[in-house]
Formats: sequence, structure tokens, C-alpha cells
Amino acid sequence: MKTVYEAFLCRVRDAGNIKIYGAGKLARSLYLLFRRLGIVVDAFVVENVDGNPGKLYGRPVISLEEFALQDDCCLVAGMEKAPVAKSVLNMLMSREVKNIIAVPCDCIQEIYCNFVIDSPSSEGLCQMLSSAKRVILYINDMDGGIAAQYLQAKGVGIDVVCTDLKGFPMNFPKKNVQILSTEQLPEGDEDSAVLLTMGEPWLQSRYITRLRARGFEKIILMTKELKQEIREEYKKPVWEGNGEGFRVIEGCNVEEDHYVVQRRSDGKEYRWRVHFWDQFFCSEEQLEAVGNGCLLAEYERQYPGFHYLFCEETPLCQVEEAGGRVQVYMVRFHRDKRIEAFSLPDWITQIQAGAALTTQTISDIRDDTGDSISARNTDYSEGTALYWIWKNTQGPEYVGLFHYRRQMAMGKNSLQDIMQYDAVLTVPSYVPEGIRDFFCRRFIFENDWNLMMRFIREYDQAYFETALVYEKSHFYFPCNIFIMKRKYFDEMCSFIFGVTERVDAHYQKMGLNRRDRYMGFLVENLLSIYMMHHGGRLKGAYMDMKYYAPLKD
Repeated sequence: MKTVYEAFLCRVRDAGNIKIYGAGKLARSLYLLFRRLGIVVDAFVVENVDGNPGKLYGRPVISLEEFALQDDCCLVAGMEKAPVAKSVLNMLMSREVKNIIAVPCDCIQEIYCNFVIDSPSSEGLCQMLSSAKRVILYINDMDGGIAAQYLQAKGVGIDVVCTDLKGFPMNFPKKNVQILSTEQLPEGDEDSAVLLTMGEPWLQSRYITRLRARGFEKIILMTKELKQEIREEYKKPVWEGNGEGFRVIEGCNVEEDHYVVQRRSDGKEYRWRVHFWDQFFCSEEQLEAVGNGCLLAEYERQYPGFHYLFCEETPLCQVEEAGGRVQVYMVRFHRDKRIEAFSLPDWITQIQAGAALTTQTISDIRDDTGDSISARNTDYSEGTALYWIWKNTQGPEYVGLFHYRRQMAMGKNSLQDIMQYDAVLTVPSYVPEGIRDFFCRRFIFENDWNLMMRFIREYDQAYFETALVYEKSHFYFPCNIFIMKRKYFDEMCSFIFGVTERVDAHYQKMGLNRRDRYMGFLVENLLSIYMMHHGGRLKGAYMDMKYYAPLKD
């Protein structure tokens, strides 16, 4: 059954030769809505042309008398308030106007919720906002934050950000932006433009009602298509618009909601992995660091000499062997999601992580034999496989760890290239807010981080000094994916598990059963701290990550 709003639109679509009564905000909103829906409007009709523009949106504004001379036309008429709408409709009928489609008062808010800018593009949005005397952004989600970053990067001046979300991060390039609640928002005027970013119609309706009650007339709603365009485009002004040689790599094989940026410097290539949402947490200082070269200098201080290792990607089964010098273990789990099938070469061996938690056997090698922490997999994640490899294997000069869905994107000669280095990882992640804040916001508790730091200090004061710098830095190597010389692997694992075993024992003593993979995230950070601590000693590089998205059932 059609809603009142849907029934109204159906009547308009079926009528043809549409003209709209009035030249005010409702008439204009109707025109923009109809145009968006492909409904052609011939003209605007007013009772008296005096004091009205000659044209609106390129359509003539004609008098009611002129309209009465035209045959076979349909007039869409309505007003915001029911008594006024009734009066107007009475007047039109007394003038014997035929074919009137009355705008139901019940769907006025839905019409305003579909009011869009003249141009459906991001450029059109920027132009419209730039012409406004004052620009106000009403934000209640991350899409709104991204819109704010994008608009300011494009040079749109934002005067006020209004939000009702408590504790919502508001880091914008310009420090003079006011952050206000709805109650603090000043009275509106016709020269101010308010951009609403929320997507749900009921949310739009509620906020529009508030804003109109405060006197705001120019209220702009972002369509889903426009929000998607900004989401795709907003990263470019931040990275490519600063003149420092960064560029966003299009079509890069990267996880969902991530992208990769690249820069060349002194004959070396650097690539960093960035999460869409995390870019919103850029402070003014971090955005400036992108543009003035400080970001590259910081990365070099963290991981001196670790640069990007390029290859022409080929399937893993086509990568040339390395004479038995490399053994990589690919982690599997009995609840793995279905992915695109691929063949494995002899230098990759599958290992079942968390094997102690199931009776299923999906790999010849399981992590619940020998010296094992397999039963702790719900906390350690792939860390239980890492521990097993460390404690139960010897042999090849190089050892590595891949996941069944995340690997290194390798070329035909990649193994030979990798053996020129002590350690090779995947593209480092850049987190604008700082590593400690990033992980404590998204993945773990602050107490987890504090315990890690405490036990790093107990393990080795020199590592602790590195960790103090690391936690305030902005780059880490993600996902525990690597290929490295066995002697450094053993040294790294001794450090990693020397710390995690103490954290684990602390929580075990408390009787706390977590099962939230927190230890896997600590392992990820400890790996990066190890690389940072030995950056001047190790010859390192990194490669692109090959990511397999789960297949839809």
C-alpha cells in the first residue's frame, strides 16, 4: 500500500504538463524534487507577478490569469501550514482552476527531506556553499565528518559545526570552527546555508523541523549518491592537494574501507595504508604534516630504511622457488569464510590456528601439538600459530606468516628479492590520531595497553624507551604478515611472547575470560615495536598486501 507521499508523487507523474503554484521555499523544493525524479515542470504560477522573479531555475514565473488561458495543464499547489493551504486551494477553486493536485500537508517534511542542491555533484555543493554568507554543518555520523574534511580541503569556509553526539571527535583543518549543540545554534537567516549529512528520512525530518523553527531557510540535504562521491573523493584534496608529491593509488588491492597513498623521495618509493574513517581523526597538525614533509620524516625516524618493494603481481603458485631457503606458514581457522580459490606453492604450508578449540581438521599442521598455546586462540588470534612456529620449527633461513585472506602481493622473482633483506612486511598503516589512541579506540582497552607498556619495561628498558615514542607515532605494520630471517624471527618472538605471557598471566590471575582477540592486537604492536627498535640494524622493506574479500553465499 502506497504512503501519502508516494501516492502524491504517482499523481504528479501521471498528470503531465506540470506547473507549480508559488515561488517560495515549498515551490522551489517541489521543483528540485520533481527534477530529481525526472518530472518536467513547465512554469511557476503566482497570484501576482509583481515582486516575484521573472524566472526560477530557467522556468517562467507566470500569473494566475495567464495560467487560466492555457489548456490541459496541471497545477501542483500547497502550503506548509494546513489552514493556509486550505485557503489557497479555496482561492484556486473559486477562480475555476482545473486539474489541481494538492500537496498533502502530511508529506511536507518528506518533500523538504528530498530537497537537494541544483547540481547533484560535489563541485556543485562546494559552489553553492561558497556563495553562502555563513555555512553550518549539522553532523551526526562519520559521513558528516568526512564531508567536513572534504569541504574544507576544497576551500569551503565552515563557520559552525552543530552536533548532538557527545564526545564525537571534531578535528578540522581550521581551528576557528565553532562546535555547538542544537540548543546553542543561533537564530537562522536567509543568507545562511545549513548542510545536513544524516541519511535516514526520519532523522532528516526531525532536524529540518528544528532548523525551520529557528528560522533557517536554506537547508541542504546530501543524497546517498553525493555522500558516496565525497567519500571517494575527500581523500584526494588531503593527500594530492598539498604539493608534496603524494597521490592516491586507484584500484589498489586493499581491504574494504581502506586506500593506499604513495610518494617518491630520493629515489625511493613509499606507500601507506589508510582507513577511510580514520582520516576523519586528522588534527590540524597532522594535515599540515602531510603538506610540509614532516610525515615522511617521521616515518623514516620510526623505520629507517624500510621502503616499498615493487613487483608485478602474479599468483602465488607462479612465484619462483628460493631453493628451500624460505618457509611461509599460512594461517587457517575452522570457521574461515569462503573466498576465491587459489593454488599454493611448496614454500607455503597451511597451519590450523586454534585447533584445540575444535574437532575439525582443516590442515595437516595444527597449532595444538608440541609446545602450544592453541587453546588461547580467541585472545591471541593468529598469535597462537606464530607461537607454535617459534617453538616447534627450525630449518629454512627465512620464515614467514600469511593469512588465508591476507598475504603479500608477490611477483615472479619476489622471493629472490626478499632475500636481499632481513625482514619484509606489508604496507604500513598510517593512523592520524596516534597509535595508542587508535588501538584503544577501536580494538582494545586502555588497561591492555598500559599492561603491555608495563611489561615491556620489565622485559627491557631499551624496548620501553622505543615503545614510548612508538605509542605517540602514526605508523605500524598491520596484520602480523611478514617474511624474515629466522634468527631475527626467533629474537622477535622472544620479545613478543616475553611480554604477552605476562599480560596473559595478569588477566588469568584475575579470572578474566576475554575471547575478544585483544592479545592478537598487542602482538601486532609488539611486532612493530620490534621493527622500530631494530630499524637501524635491520635491512627492511615492505610489499603490497593481497586481500581476498569473502564471497557472498
